[in-house]
Amino acid sequence: MASIEFQLKFADGSARPVSVRVLATKYFLKGGLYGGLEGWFHGDDRGKLYVEHEVWDLNDPATRQRVRTLADQVIEVRDGDDVGYEIIEYGVGKGFAKYESVQGHPAI
Repeated sequence: MASIEFQLKFADGSARPVSVRVLATKYFLKGGLYGGLEGWFHGDDRGKLYVEHEVWDLNDPATRQRVRTLADQVIEVRDGDDVGYEIIEYGVGKGFAKYESVQGHPAI
């Protein structure tokens, strides 16, 4: 998704447009082990006071292939003069022909 505009219609007959624009900022949830990574999952107990971190080069196609199946994408939402920022979450799953371009990524 790059952008979308909705025409909201209300019970009183009024209507107004709301637009959504996807921003470049993305948070890869595999970093929090959501969906699992290398045998570990979010919430697994690794022991008292266990600490670890990684640094990912997101310019590396192999890294993106490994972590991109679950992400929070930052969006801008405009409703008249009001502007807000939110996230949308998505996951890649196998078997949806409409999204064939992402079927090569590991399933969540």
